[in-house]
Amino acid sequence: LPNKRILLAAASNLAVDNMVERICSSQTKDGNVIRIGHPARLTEAELRHSLDSQLAGSDQGSIIRDIKRDIERQLQLLKTARKGKKDVYRELKELRFELRRREEKRLDELMKCRSVIVATTLNGAVSRTVSKYAPYDVCIIDEASQALQAETWIAASQAPKLIIVGDHQQ
Repeated sequence: LPNKRILLAAASNLAVDNMVERICSSQTKDGNVIRIGHPARLTEAELRHSLDSQLAGSDQGSIIRDIKRDIERQLQLLKTARKGKKDVYRELKELRFELRRREEKRLDELMKCRSVIVATTLNGAVSRTVSKYAPYDVCIIDEASQALQAETWIAASQAPKLIIVGDHQQ
């Protein structure tokens, strides 16, 4: 489906990773696939499609890394400082605000693309990251026979068109 914003969802992380893998192997350009989920729960092959990886792999990503390092330094300074803690807290507040602002900006760049495929679990479909950028053009739910009805409705509410895929033998 060219030039469509697609939400892929499934009941399990493994099913979502399998969908991402199949889509990326069938496309010549897979830069528009965003896998949303905790990196610890993703397969090794799908880590490059993770939201965290894509946020880190840009110019904004290097700035974000620098800000995170500055936050760590300020936290270390806070542990050892006896005086001037108020200034350190103020600096931390400013750094965290800047970090959030830059992460949101990069996230907007990724998610507002004309053609993007967002992959997540059914529970992840209700997350702020996914729902903020709704509606999608199409929602595809895999392993529908293993999903709870309530989970399915949450993901389905993110798009006007719904495709349900499942094995009727399960």
